Amino acid sequence: MKRLVDFLTQEEVRGESLSESLLFKAFCVDSRQVQEGSLFLAIPSLSINSVEPYILEAIQRGASIILMQQGTSLSSRVLEAIATQKVAIFEVQNSRLMASLLANRLFPAQPNVITAITGTNGKTSVASFTRQLWELLGFKSASLGTLGVQGAHVEKSGLIDFSYSTPDPLILYPILENLQLQGVEHLAMEVSSHGLDMYRAEHVQFKVAAFTNLSHEHLDYHETMEAYFQAKARLFKEVLSLQGTAVVNVGTNFGQEIAKICMQRGLNLVTLGHENSDICVQKIVTELHGNQVSFKAFGKTYNIFLPLVGQFQVENVLMAFAIAMSTGAHCEEVVKVLESLQGVKGRMEFVGETKAGASIFVDYAHKPLALETVLKSLRAHTHGQIFVVFGCGGERDQAKRMMMGKIAANHAECVIVTDDNPRSEDPQAIRRQILEGAPSAYEIASREEAIAYAIQTAKAGDICLIAGKGHEQGQIMGSVTYPFCDRSVAQDILARMERGGGR
Repeated sequence: MKRLVDFLTQEEVRGESLSESLLFKAFCVDSRQVQEGSLFLAIPSLSINSVEPYILEAIQRGASIILMQQGTSLSSRVLEAIATQKVAIFEVQNSRLMASLLANRLFPAQPNVITAITGTNGKTSVASFTRQLWELLGFKSASLGTLGVQGAHVEKSGLIDFSYSTPDPLILYPILENLQLQGVEHLAMEVSSHGLDMYRAEHVQFKVAAFTNLSHEHLDYHETMEAYFQAKARLFKEVLSLQGTAVVNVGTNFGQEIAKICMQRGLNLVTLGHENSDICVQKIVTELHGNQVSFKAFGKTYNIFLPLVGQFQVENVLMAFAIAMSTGAHCEEVVKVLESLQGVKGRMEFVGETKAGASIFVDYAHKPLALETVLKSLRAHTHGQIFVVFGCGGERDQAKRMMMGKIAANHAECVIVTDDNPRSEDPQAIRRQILEGAPSAYEIASREEAIAYAIQTAKAGDICLIAGKGHEQGQIMGSVTYPFCDRSVAQDILARMERGGGR
């Protein structure tokens, strides 16, 4: 049993006195997980305004203490249940912030060096490249984000894999403590706009915060680009301590605004993305399996070969390079290991080559700028045509669908529009919206058939890009997730073609 008074002060709650007799066995924010003697924090749902059903369920399941948002009104039914069960109830100023605070106090240990990476595109790649650089330099390291927890020497037992960038506090802080107990010294962590808006990582002790870019995405949640930007900006305005370092891509107006925020706060600042930046690309020569790169870092020029397809990968690598330097690594040492970097799962991942000589790639690009960036990058690696297979998710930002159709039509010779996690939306309606931007595209509902068509039609020198799902292992249709992996499907098709079989 834990004493509430050991984790909260009277100033942080409103209600009865925090007596030493207030005990709890576990901390829950999901009423379905409450057990006898739990402390339950009621957090308003994005879709349901009232927390009463959650509080009532928590009481019925045996919660001994309840925390709720200040100003929450409760019905006589709930008040009667509280009185009958003798449940202690307190108000807190911000329930989401309290979730992060309490989770951190219950699980206080963290790796010594943690970096936060935010932006619309590139978070996963930058986190992975940063982790790889640290590992190559001899640090026991991990990355945390869309791909779960990764690390060459990280014991996975007890660690949870998740399918979104920044996990909820009651998942996140136990993971941080687990990593620290395993001896992980360095952690590269993706921090999403949702995570920042919901205060999920508010008490993570970041040494470095990095900003990659910002483009149209998540407007179903944020509603406007300004609100989306401000959610990202919180990392630099409020979350990163004044002793921290900001690494910012200033190649866009959004990046320049972030840099201004950092300078106004007096943060250490490292810039990329502009010819006058601390770190900048001078020349890229595209080769079949990578890029020859000349770049300048703090006044000195370096020449390396990056075994990664896509010029946008250079930007991600240099961001990771800047983070490694900002966490104490010496420039020359980092440069030496850059050529040892490996590609990231589901990010411009080479799947194989057809007997005819066409190359197949899988990429997670499911946003307009990401799709455009990947297609432009592939153009430099092919002497033939580009085939792209993609769709758009259901119950997500609809405005991007026609935009992505136009981008695909402008940058690929053959566009195949298919399904991608339609969820409860009508898949045909989603495809129709995409086709408004790409009226000449092929429409093949079955994702497997769409992939097969592209691979079997491509000729020598062509490239097939299967976009949108990347590392994902399922296809969400209705409320059911069916097993589906773009990479595995493509490999099976290649194997059948190698054996001389059809579709």
